[in-house]
Amino acid sequence: MLLKKKIERFHVHELLKRITKLGYSNPDSIRDSERPDFILQLSGDQIGLETTRAVYQEYIRGAILHDTECPTSCVITTNLMDGPKRRSNDEIVADMLNIYSDWKDSEEDMQDWRDKISRALDTKRQKLNKPDVQHFAKN
Repeated sequence: MLLKKKIERFHVHELLKRITKLGYSNPDSIRDSERPDFILQLSGDQIGLETTRAVYQEYIRGAILHDTECPTSCVITTNLMDGPKRRSNDEIVADMLNIYSDWKDSEEDMQDWRDKISRALDTKRQKLNKPDVQHFAKN
């Protein structure tokens, strides 16, 4: 199984753990697919499930760099986000280790995050409207 699919499956299982606590049933089966990512069998219905992970790429790169370049250091991830230009690994590490960097305003940070989520949902909606996406009674 590809790493991407393993990560997607992990997220699906985390979602299911949460919604079963709310009283919803677990699916009878979960089948890997593409477009949608998974097909769930639930009480006789097939449900298409598409996953989206909205995360800043710099944050992912920073986590990897933290493990490989400075594993014993405390790091600051406040300023790790996607920008107009891809930063080098050295720039990201320097930013994470800079204890004198300015902290981002929390309101600005939340607005940036809302914008990131909005862009991710818009992109996903465009993909779901393509003709090669399998549709079910419930998606």
